[in-house]
Amino acid sequence: MKFYSKYIALAIAVIMFLPSCGGDDPNSGIAPDKPEEPETPTPDVSAQAKSGNLPAWQKGYLDIHFINTVTGESEFIILPDGTQMLVDAASSLAATGKDELSQRWNPNKRGSEIITEYIKKCMEWTKNDRIDAFLGTHFHNDHMGGFSTSLPMSANSYYRINGATEILDNFPVTLMVDRGYPNYDYPYNQTDASKDANRANIINNYKKAIDWHMANRGLKVEKFAPGSKTQFTLQKDANSYPNVTIQNVYANGELWTGSGTATKSIFPDKSTFSGVGGNDEYSPSENACSTVFVLTYGKFNFYSGADICNSGNSTYAWKGVENEVTNVVSAVEVMKADHHGLNGTGAQILLTKLNPNIIICTPWQDRHPSPDVHKRFTSANTNNGNAKILYSNLAPSNKAQFTAGLDNIFAAGGHIVVRVDPEGKTYHVYMLNDQNDKFEIIKTIGPLVCK
Repeated sequence: MKFYSKYIALAIAVIMFLPSCGGDDPNSGIAPDKPEEPETPTPDVSAQAKSGNLPAWQKGYLDIHFINTVTGESEFIILPDGTQMLVDAASSLAATGKDELSQRWNPNKRGSEIITEYIKKCMEWTKNDRIDAFLGTHFHNDHMGGFSTSLPMSANSYYRINGATEILDNFPVTLMVDRGYPNYDYPYNQTDASKDANRANIINNYKKAIDWHMANRGLKVEKFAPGSKTQFTLQKDANSYPNVTIQNVYANGELWTGSGTATKSIFPDKSTFSGVGGNDEYSPSENACSTVFVLTYGKFNFYSGADICNSGNSTYAWKGVENEVTNVVSAVEVMKADHHGLNGTGAQILLTKLNPNIIICTPWQDRHPSPDVHKRFTSANTNNGNAKILYSNLAPSNKAQFTAGLDNIFAAGGHIVVRVDPEGKTYHVYMLNDQNDKFEIIKTIGPLVCK
């Protein structure tokens, strides 16, 4: 009986305890259990670091590399599936206007040689030896490569190698996109040396290169299509990353309306143009014809506007492409500063709309950027004055003219890398040592949470 009495007593105690455990008993003093909140996914940060060498890119990450050559602009993008895109191939031959920058670093290689070496290091990560898409934003030497009869001839044919032509020789390229193909006649015949000999030489040499690669290596060439969301797409595993898009926004006076693929013209009819684009000539400049796009990965957005300018850069307000682009872009995490931060760019209206956390500027002369533009980068109207700025180069004499926002300069002098974590919710930004090929981290920002 003692055995059974013991278990009967235990059962009674359990029954008496049950009401106090129930969430529905108003007298229990214990609130009902709340539904479990979903866990926030923790990104795999094995491809991120604070110091040391930049870890290898991994599938699922988005990389945007700003390769510093001190000759212009070049962005190498590794999309999350391993698709690779190059934007411009900085290789200006101009030697003036960068005395101070040359004191820090004066590489004895063509810009496109530096770009080639840098990209090959990245390709060791991706195991993809192909540039899947190459965008030439406009035909200036600091974006597409300068021309000189002293440049070496291509081993392939009858054109000289520098900038875009050297990249085409050094890598298999699937798709080449520029603003002028196939006629190169906007806003006038760009191949006519009597109009602008320097630009005509660059374009004619480039045309010889793409003709050869189309005939011998299967290169596909297209004209940049404002409004398109499908000209640049993932080529390796698109189904795994449906939240990656590249929206073409603008080129050649044609602006995406923000709806579907529709565009509208913001320039007068080209039949009315006169001159070759000087500030007081009734014709758009080469910079005003530059391509603009926005890259999106999940919540992360990146703006790249090449060398477009604002309405204060010309006698004619209709050349103010930045002002018009403002109408169709939204807030971004990272923006590349237009036209190296020179006077006539960085319209406050655009900076306010983009509201960037990070501004990346690519000076390649001592006068880049303008102190006034730097001031707008750091204005209270630009992300409440909290935007962090990374300059690939910055001359001390120019920096000495800055009257505001010195604390906003996070780093200056080096390659710059934006690395976005899988799913596009968080990201890091790095300044790398440009004096060797080790991808040594100088400074790190992050992790930053996307808006």
